[in-house]
Amino acid sequence: MVTNIPMVNFRIKNTDTMIMKRTQVGVSIILLKKDKVLIGKRRGSHGAGLYALPGGHIEFGETYTETCQRELKEETGIDSALEFSKLGFSEDFFPVEDKHYTTLYFYCRVSDNIEAINMEPDKCDGWKWVSMHKLPEVMYCDTKAQIEKLG
Repeated sequence: MVTNIPMVNFRIKNTDTMIMKRTQVGVSIILLKKDKVLIGKRRGSHGAGLYALPGGHIEFGETYTETCQRELKEETGIDSALEFSKLGFSEDFFPVEDKHYTTLYFYCRVSDNIEAINMEPDKCDGWKWVSMHKLPEVMYCDTKAQIEKLG
């Protein structure tokens, strides 16, 4: 999570209109397989090169459960009826990219036979299961702190 960032003026003046930038809302999903979590290395976007969880933007009209299910299927090929529990949230600022996100974190326990496929190789270098006690030192936004809440 980024802290101590000066306030950024998110209003951009256009010659014809004033455009107001808005905070984006997304989800991050912690899949737990015994003591392991599914992480992937980001590519092609803000946070490239950092390990992160599956997730993405909440679309208008979607519930958080629908978003979690859709994002898991789009990114990992996991298409199971899963139950998601609320865990926490973070406020994430990216001044260089002129972005501001509120990320909602959810977790779900999965069976040993669940495997992930990299469905978006332009956005992720690949998925892997890692021990929640041996996470990479630096991870995307508040990912590590949210995972550590679980154990």
